[in-house]
Amino acid sequence: MNSKNKLIEGLRDRIRSVEARPRVGLEQSISSGCVAIDRLLPAGGYGRGSLVQWITSGGNGADYLSLLAAKEACREGGSLVVIDQANQFFPPTAAAMGLPIERTVILRDTSPKAVQTKADQASRTMADAKTADSQTATNRAKSLEDNDFLWSIDQALRCPAVAAVWGALDTIDARWFRRFQLSAESSGCLGLFVQPLSAASVPTWADVQWLVKGLSSADRVSFEPDRNEQPVRLTLSRCRGTFAGKTVCLGINTVTGDVQEARDSHEPTNRLPVVPQLAHPAASRQPA
Repeated sequence: MNSKNKLIEGLRDRIRSVEARPRVGLEQSISSGCVAIDRLLPAGGYGRGSLVQWITSGGNGADYLSLLAAKEACREGGSLVVIDQANQFFPPTAAAMGLPIERTVILRDTSPKAVQTKADQASRTMADAKTADSQTATNRAKSLEDNDFLWSIDQALRCPAVAAVWGALDTIDARWFRRFQLSAESSGCLGLFVQPLSAASVPTWADVQWLVKGLSSADRVSFEPDRNEQPVRLTLSRCRGTFAGKTVCLGINTVTGDVQEARDSHEPTNRLPVVPQLAHPAASRQPA
């Protein structure tokens, strides 16, 4: 191994060591709303002022499980800000879960540009999709800097009166993620973002990152007999203060909302070291 490779490996070891240290202020933790999830987290919950990513392909219970954490964050007061770009948030259902609807602010991007963009995406054909995606990537950095919607999310995270910011969020630039992290840290707000699989390959400033996957009967996960249960596997792919690689299998009752752990759910015997995804944006890319 040459000197350059030794230096890189040494830096990787140092990053892993720093990532595994408990975060300052973690004693002020917020329950995830599920005992089985709390058991995998340092201090039994999420630290105030932290960001949590829920990476999923969609429809795998990530929305519900992350909302449980938002509910716990608002238990002692403070507002909930909901990111609802797709206009799918249904307040009566949230109220039935125990969320404070009277203290909930729904954030939607209703600008003409955003509406037109969604219409264009819906009408694109397979033939021009590749060209359009290439143009989007080329202009991505410039458009993000002028994105009022992301600025609004940042201001919500920065507000001391907001207990949690929750919702679906597309893959975003690492600089915006860093900005979100600093804002949440300054106010003590909990940020809970449900993001697509593509976000897993982007440098992140989140304290906790979950990979959420739906399970089929082929996975042979055993729950109490209940036809209404939606089986879900959570993998802790990143977490400050502990090691990645922990896994838990849950069953979400689609009628009562109860969450239970599978009887044969377990953590892997060989835990993986924390993947050092936390990288300073200036070191990973040039400014736009």
